[in-house]
Amino acid sequence: PSRVVDAFSNSGYGLAEAIADIIDNSIAARAKNIIVKFEQGPPLPGSKNNDLIVYIGDDGEGHLRQLA
Repeated sequence: PSRVVDAFSNSGYGLAEAIADIIDNSIAARAKNIIVKFEQGPPLPGSKNNDLIVYIGDDGEGHLRQLA
């Protein structure tokens, strides 16, 4: 996961943009309720700081997987 975060950080796509993008997707899915929750998590291996955990949920329509 930390490599993914590093890749996004290096591309100029930061946490705020990622959260805004997800919220935009929720709105496009006609969500009436969107919850964004931030928690201080334990440090990941090799990290000296506690890491931020972000939970995002909505009641939008989303994508349904079609069964074959």
